Amino acid sequence: MAISQGSTQTSVVDQATGNKAGVTGDRLKVDTTISSISGAVTASFSSKTRVDLVTTPVPLSTGSYTTVYTYSGSGYLLGFSAEFNNAAVLFRLQVDGENIMTGQTLTTLGGFQSTSNSTDRRQSGSGIVINGANIDWSLKQPIKFNSSITIAADANGGILFARQLTQALVYIIKET
Repeated sequence: MAISQGSTQTSVVDQATGNKAGVTGDRLKVDTTISSISGAVTASFSSKTRVDLVTTPVPLSTGSYTTVYTYSGSGYLLGFSAEFNNAAVLFRLQVDGENIMTGQTLTTLGGFQSTSNSTDRRQSGSGIVINGANIDWSLKQPIKFNSSITIAADANGGILFARQLTQALVYIIKET
């Protein structure tokens, strides 16, 4: 194909036939051959998929984040559900040592219409769903990590050790 420009018009011309593209009986040729395509399906089952449970309450302190769940290794974070006994706690999620979300209370997060849910809780790629003092985190795509995942919280002014994580589920693929 070549572009031919006349005095007032520009047209695409087939170099082999000299015909203008778009003329009856001709078309713009865009055929191509593709080979050697490979890809990963992120939604596929992995035998390394796990559901980690936190069943013992974790007391929180004020002024510093207390780790309520951590995993060292590589893999994918699919989502988690964490239940606290107070919505005023400060929440933090770190991936490979970087803060993904930090410094927000569950009360603040629950104030957004997109995260607030007063009747149910879900893990279906809905993003962040807050129900009272509970947070459910589930994105449409998993979060890849190379060294660690850390979920932590700060009591945010509560009476020492009165605020706590009561229980949690973490949906994770542990590659290493």
